[in-house]
Amino acid sequence: MAAQNPVKSTERLNKIWGRGKDFLGSELPIMCGAMTWISNPALVSLMSNLGAFGVLAAGNMPPELFAENVDETNKLTDKPFAGNVITIAPNYQDHLDILCQKKVGHIVFAGSLPRGVEVRKAKESGAKVLCFASTASIAKRMISYGADGLILEGSEAGGHIGHVSTIVLLQEILFKFPEVPIFVAGGIATGQMVAHLTLMGAAGAQMGTRFVLAEECGAHDKFKDVFIRARAREAISTPQYSAKLPVVSVRALNNHAMTHFGGAARYRVEHFQRRDQLAGSIDLDLQPATAHFVDQIGEALGTDAYAREVLRPGGDHLPVECLLFAGLLAFARCRLLALVIAASQSGCCQAYASGGENVTTFHEVTPCYLFLLRNGKATLFAGPPCAFRSVSSP
Repeated sequence: MAAQNPVKSTERLNKIWGRGKDFLGSELPIMCGAMTWISNPALVSLMSNLGAFGVLAAGNMPPELFAENVDETNKLTDKPFAGNVITIAPNYQDHLDILCQKKVGHIVFAGSLPRGVEVRKAKESGAKVLCFASTASIAKRMISYGADGLILEGSEAGGHIGHVSTIVLLQEILFKFPEVPIFVAGGIATGQMVAHLTLMGAAGAQMGTRFVLAEECGAHDKFKDVFIRARAREAISTPQYSAKLPVVSVRALNNHAMTHFGGAARYRVEHFQRRDQLAGSIDLDLQPATAHFVDQIGEALGTDAYAREVLRPGGDHLPVECLLFAGLLAFARCRLLALVIAASQSGCCQAYASGGENVTTFHEVTPCYLFLLRNGKATLFAGPPCAFRSVSSP
């Protein structure tokens, strides 16, 4: 790939996008946005060798594999490229360390906001830092952290997106922060659009979906065909069904997977609504409970006040109310002062209890229900989402 002849800029173009060229060190200030498992060494090096600017995607790749990808990209091109790290990924810190240690020339922070110390760490390695800015206040903060450039990405972009359109962000950010180069992304697919953006003051542009369709991209041909056949209105973003179930929106094609996502989200919202209905005091007469059932559970748990056991009622999708009632019955004979019942997503019920002065330490479980038992009455003390640690019994 290093033998590829790069596309040359022109003197006229250099007048409008020279700042972006100088910042990236590429012939053309056009970035191939990082796409997890798509922006691999082959595609990234090809983009850089052809005169554009490739961005290697870390995603949540195992650190050792990401390190290999950086080394392979360096072998395939001697041109500049960037590493993109996802700040909310479990392997984020390892990815950042790898890019710093291997002296990658540009580092892009994505996913959420990096901390100032992380931006400084990247800069101290010699890298130029690019941060995403979805609002004017975030742009100002990233610049104060030391970001060398910004990527202004509107909600028209593919993958994880913000909630503001590109045309609004142009007015909020592009025209107000001339101190750093700003690259525009989100809904850009033609050279004509890139040229107009640079005439407006952009240092360059970033595109992702457009390069997925390239013959050289390693994505499956059927994947590319779906993109080619799709109409613009079929690219939709995942909705948020409730403030109690926040989501990071993703723009994708409206298909079966999107429908399934919506159904799963609605199911969780209904679960939260059932939980809210349980809030407050619940009067349960535990005495008439089926003696045989209570005796069986009592024998299994023993009479120790600190007994702990996992209950697994039949069925994978029992209502939360059934799980709670089963747990209360199970511990009715133990004369406990406090009881925690956690209904897992699979429908299983985990019960933890203590009869001592303090409730024992519990592992974090979501959702989690804490009940206080007094004189045959169960009072909902706290509901999900929460983790209980040394919660005192009144």
